Amino acid sequence: MGKTSSSGLRITLAIAWKDILDSLKNRVMIGIIVGVATLMVGAFAMRMLVGLSNQPRIVFAGRPGRELVRELRGETDLSIYALENRSALETELGQSSAPALGVLLPGELPQAGGPGGSIELEGFYPYWIKDEVLKESFASLETQLSALWGLEVTIEYAGHAVYPTLESSGQMVIITTGLVNALFIIGIYMTPGLIQEEKQTGTFSTLLVSPARMIHIATGKSLAGLTYCLAAGAIFCLMAAPLIVHWPVMVLAIVVGSAFAVVLGLVIGTFSEEPATMNMWLG
Repeated sequence: MGKTSSSGLRITLAIAWKDILDSLKNRVMIGIIVGVATLMVGAFAMRMLVGLSNQPRIVFAGRPGRELVRELRGETDLSIYALENRSALETELGQSSAPALGVLLPGELPQAGGPGGSIELEGFYPYWIKDEVLKESFASLETQLSALWGLEVTIEYAGHAVYPTLESSGQMVIITTGLVNALFIIGIYMTPGLIQEEKQTGTFSTLLVSPARMIHIATGKSLAGLTYCLAAGAIFCLMAAPLIVHWPVMVLAIVVGSAFAVVLGLVIGTFSEEPATMNMWLG
């Protein structure tokens, strides 16, 4: 039993390794890497353009936000905006892929040149911004608001990270959709091609009369297809690393999503006798 299992494993790995080596020789793997990188460049375009500056944009939330923006625009070179309430602020920061900070304002703005004192404001930020950027940016904003109002301004932002929600849109959705498209296109379209190639060259029948069984062929082709998908996932993780916090969840999602796409592509490729039929089912 153990010898049979070991032999089956060697046959499976040999089939997978043959396809992987062929993909390297035919530059298929290079095509996958370049294709996914190009797809993700499109998804990250806005982030890369806006993120060229290390200075985050500032978003104020609350009724007096527009008034404060008018006052600050003449005093600073910061990129500043105003929103109506906390909910809008969290939505904006949650879907932001460019550096941004949020501040929740009180009902009334302190008057410039008023009596000395202090005021504490709530600060918010996208979950992926680094601590050193947060500390420096909020400290700079505290200084500018203190000078504007003549008060000691403190912005409390600890524990106020904002995450995307299922209702979020914008660049974060475009980026994650790019990953899903890459995995499914590669898994569903390339895995059947591994089967069809064997059928067209006549080697599929040869494999079936060899010591390799159908389970070995299917598993070997699946491993090759999974390798293609994981290569695409690795390129995505490399480009999206600053946005990823929960790495175990991300890796699990890529592996499970890739496995689903590969198995679906394998079923279509196995039961499709002609490329035209396969393309119809893939479509």
